[in-house]
Amino acid sequence: MKAKVIIGAMLLLVTVVVSLMVAPRPEEPIQVLGALSKPEIADIRKAVWYWSKTHPPILPDLSAKSFLAAPGLMLQRFGRPTPKIFKMEARNQGFVAVFGRSSADEQTHRYVFWCVFRGTNGWLAEAEYRLADQ
Repeated sequence: MKAKVIIGAMLLLVTVVVSLMVAPRPEEPIQVLGALSKPEIADIRKAVWYWSKTHPPILPDLSAKSFLAAPGLMLQRFGRPTPKIFKMEARNQGFVAVFGRSSADEQTHRYVFWCVFRGTNGWLAEAEYRLADQ
């Protein structure tokens, strides 16, 4: 009897974990201006996420200063929350302006503007501008 209860509890736990992994996460609505399809919007979001996660480089050179700063930069990179995008504007076929809020430095810069360009293999975020409050 005790073994059946343990097996049942384990199956229930596995079912809950699998359902949480498979279920889509709720996303905040994004205002999209221009002709962008859902796959393009997803690719643009990935490009912005990748840009915000990999900027600045951890080891720009092989100096002692870079090696000493590397652990802190790695913790910063992997501890950063994802940026919140609230507006995308397709300016032309190859350029999209993305407006959002960076959760990493919400006190100093409230709004962020990303320049996202269509590359040969998909969308690439090429620049990030932090906009001050006005």
